[in-house]
Amino acid sequence: MIASYALRLVCLSLAVFLLVHTIAGMIAGAMAPAVLRLAERMRPRNATRLLLAMRLLPAAAASFIVAVVCVPSYLRLEPEGGAEEIGWLCVIAAAVALAMWGGALLNLARALVRSSRFARHCERTGAPVLMLTGILRPRLVVSRTIREALSAEQLDAALGHEQAHRRAHDNLKRLLLAGTPRLPGFASLERGWSRMSEWAADDESVAGDSGRALCLADALVRVARLGAVPAEVSFLGDGRDLARRVERLLHPRPYGERPAGILAGAALGVAAVAMAAIAQGQSLETAHRVMEYLVR
Repeated sequence: MIASYALRLVCLSLAVFLLVHTIAGMIAGAMAPAVLRLAERMRPRNATRLLLAMRLLPAAAASFIVAVVCVPSYLRLEPEGGAEEIGWLCVIAAAVALAMWGGALLNLARALVRSSRFARHCERTGAPVLMLTGILRPRLVVSRTIREALSAEQLDAALGHEQAHRRAHDNLKRLLLAGTPRLPGFASLERGWSRMSEWAADDESVAGDSGRALCLADALVRVARLGAVPAEVSFLGDGRDLARRVERLLHPRPYGERPAGILAGAALGVAAVAMAAIAQGQSLETAHRVMEYLVR
């Protein structure tokens, strides 16, 4: 296929993104079970950061390589000229990467529409719901049924849970997860992040107060008995972890922080090595030779 200078850069960038994203995604998917086990031993707020980073790492790494290595080496070392031949394998890889991003954006749009419809339905029908809706300016939606069913202390604990989600910008993070390309192994990381975000909001709401923890556990049970529809943006979460949330509120346990420190140090070490490698004088030339092979 004959392609212009700019079109070759676009195809090459997309193909490199697909290659790096696939390799990093396979590594993240293989590590997911061990990372999820580790996350359950960590403080929930730290666990959410770990799981979010693991889920977004493939796309971030691929974007970084494209922006810092692929594009600069091409612009610096590839002579501008007329149209040249580009291999069909590179074109197909670019098309797959483009389709991957298109699917991610479609998934993001669906998530926005689904969340908006759910909030409007609950407000219109008066369904029992307590949820934080919106991204840039999130607002609390609390139905009259919920206000009447909970005591003042229970309602205060439940609202504290939702305010913890607001402070952590969890709705924005959900949107980011929905709009980032996915591979099969990513679903468990997303479920783990969702579970840990609910645990973290529970912990921040009760702040170590056993009486407030009991009120929050009672509120969870009462809201569930009202027939509230579980949803990722609602007080009940997706509903699959309700029993464990109540159990850990009634029987809290201490968390160790050493794994978080070890992981942070390892991440900084990997980043430092990567930056040092890119800073080497021959890095762009080597990258350009590799891309010349890919584009053919």
